[in-house]
Amino acid sequence: MIYVISNREEEIRTRTRELEEANTTLERLSREDSLTGLANRRWFAQFLAQAWRTALRKKQAISILIMDIDDFKAYNDNYGHQKGDECLKLVAQAIHKSVGRASDLVSRYGGEEFVVVLGETPLEGALKIAEQIRAAVEALGIVHKDAKFHPYVTLSIGVTSSLPSHDTQPETVLIAADRAMYNAKHEGKNRVAYSTAARTGTYQALVVTNEAPKRLS
Repeated sequence: MIYVISNREEEIRTRTRELEEANTTLERLSREDSLTGLANRRWFAQFLAQAWRTALRKKQAISILIMDIDDFKAYNDNYGHQKGDECLKLVAQAIHKSVGRASDLVSRYGGEEFVVVLGETPLEGALKIAEQIRAAVEALGIVHKDAKFHPYVTLSIGVTSSLPSHDTQPETVLIAADRAMYNAKHEGKNRVAYSTAARTGTYQALVVTNEAPKRLS
């Protein structure tokens, strides 16, 4: 009798572990973009809301980076959707590796757009990270013959930083970052632009060398 009860208890424990593992997997999948493995847009919205509340409580800056692959439609049209998906995966990996802290979030925002949330990060720090991302993607050397300005796949990145208050909402910061990103595109692409309540401009820390990026076909 004791042996039967012991076996039954072990069976219950095993099934409980399996159920917990399955729930963990389902929760992870519900937060992930199926192509890139980054956070999806739904999880990004939840994360940003929580990060905003935390920054408001701690009276700390929060920064948003919105980035878009330059001339990606032309890349898809020329190389095909399979190559387009491979490009998205490589770019996503480069972005993720450039954002070092586990407390930050990298998300696929939609299509060829990505967004990064940086907690406890003022504008200057966010600009440095954005430039690291820009340089990392360019260094991939993914050939893009139909790009208008550059021979490789590149990113235009918009950055904004805010000290949250009860009078502001996260959406206003997103709009500012999006506006900055389009400014970066307008000014020639493959660059970082910023927008805050006080100022706007282009951040350029580009290092020009004679060595071309390694080509990836």
